[in-house]
Amino acid sequence: MDSQQVALIFATGIAVGAINNLAGAAGAIGLLAFDVVLGMSTAEANASLRPSALALGISGLIGFWSKGRTIPVRLWGYAALTVPGAVAGAVLAVQLPAWVFQATLTTLLLLVLAQQLWPRPQMTDTAPRRAVPAWAMLLLFTWLGLHMGFVQVATGLIAIFILSLVHSRDLVQVNAAKMALVIISALASTATMACTGAVAWGPAGVLAGGAGLGSFVASRWSVQAGHGTVRVVVVAICVLVLGRQAFRLVSG
Repeated sequence: MDSQQVALIFATGIAVGAINNLAGAAGAIGLLAFDVVLGMSTAEANASLRPSALALGISGLIGFWSKGRTIPVRLWGYAALTVPGAVAGAVLAVQLPAWVFQATLTTLLLLVLAQQLWPRPQMTDTAPRRAVPAWAMLLLFTWLGLHMGFVQVATGLIAIFILSLVHSRDLVQVNAAKMALVIISALASTATMACTGAVAWGPAGVLAGGAGLGSFVASRWSVQAGHGTVRVVVVAICVLVLGRQAFRLVSG
């Protein structure tokens, strides 16, 4: 990589970390940057995203701690439930043909786009919650891990959904707790992909450095501020990456 490519990937990492800390789906611009700036293959770009997820999780956790937000011990137990899925997802990401990942990513981005354009009412901690049985929790966290391992993009949004069911409906508490899930599932999927030699560590490290910085800064903001802007950015990301996917399909 030359200096301009390093700067572009690092700047992309900052955006990935900040947006994923507050919402999710910004991993798509990491894929886009790896593709457009570095010409990386789909498999290599996908695998090289994982260290950035680990970095943004750790930096976000430190940022929340610095603002007096701690994560209950039981959340780390929930996070451990993501490990089998994360390992399985990472293995599938390496072994399955690229078109499976492309189809999954396209479907996922369409769903995220719909969710952002027609959002549900904001969560409040006073809203009633039903008890989630143990078997359902196991399925939910395995699903989260599988998603992190296979595609990663929008893991944050899935984590918010799951945590709103089993932990809290307060968005500040949810975003802090989300860091535990991201750290553990990203650690498992990164280690699995590293063992296969699929990670391009140079670009992955630069993106991870930016993601760590962006996540730390975002974790110290008021979570209620700027969510409208974040939604606009997430929509723009989905449109850009879907456009890139369409171009690839047309151009063969």
